[in-house]
Amino acid sequence: MVYNSKAFGYTVEKSARGTAGGPYYDFWWWEPGLELRKRIQQTLKDDLWYTGPVDGAWGPNTIKGLQAKFAADWGIGGDIQLYSGPIDGAPGRNLVAAVNTFAMEWARGSKGDPAEYQTLLAGAGRGENLRKYPAMVWRNVAARIAVEPKKK
Repeated sequence: MVYNSKAFGYTVEKSARGTAGGPYYDFWWWEPGLELRKRIQQTLKDDLWYTGPVDGAWGPNTIKGLQAKFAADWGIGGDIQLYSGPIDGAPGRNLVAAVNTFAMEWARGSKGDPAEYQTLLAGAGRGENLRKYPAMVWRNVAARIAVEPKKK
């Protein structure tokens, strides 16, 4: 699979382009399918993290909504901030890792799927789940965002 960072309507930092043989090889940024993009946009909008249209076309503002949501989230145990990078609309290694962790925590929880958690656990810590299982990761992200408390 060849990664084309120009396919997105926003900048993807080099650290999320999966450069073969480089230090960030396992950190690839992949978007979910159209329906999941719309679902995530709508939930971010409902929760006041995003103010743009719900059209499934992700741009810098949708990415900023995800970055802000993850920056404010301290994980299910409340012991680690999921995202500590800039809110700049450009996904990088930190956002890939936050998406992965956010999805894994949901899959591990009482409402998640144990089989999906085991699959995601195999790639934990290296960020490769977004590259290998993008639909599974984003499905878990969408489910978790939908039930978490709204922005304060």
